[in-house]
Amino acid sequence: MLPTVADEDGIDPINAVGRGLDPNFYVGDKGGALWKSLCMVEGNDVKNKTVVDKFHIKQDICCHQKYFSSTQDKVKFDNLMMDAMNAATSVQAEAAEKALDSLSLLLIPLY
Repeated sequence: MLPTVADEDGIDPINAVGRGLDPNFYVGDKGGALWKSLCMVEGNDVKNKTVVDKFHIKQDICCHQKYFSSTQDKVKFDNLMMDAMNAATSVQAEAAEKALDSLSLLLIPLY
């Protein structure tokens, strides 16, 4: 049972652990409502504990390419995201993150 649910029902959360809904992980689609609800219940840190499948990562990459004006930047973004996804070590992941941060300066402003 989630602590917030236990609290709403007047149950001590410590006594409710392991009963009812007490997930160790969540399975869901890429939908924004799912992410928002997870963050509302578990806090924003839940994003650091999630795993996304390759299909949805590629789908998300395609959705975000629209924020780049040139084809060259879109291809660079795609390559950097794939590098980040396939990083075998934290050093490789951090290098991809830094490259993505510098590329983000080229984003089309949304006003």
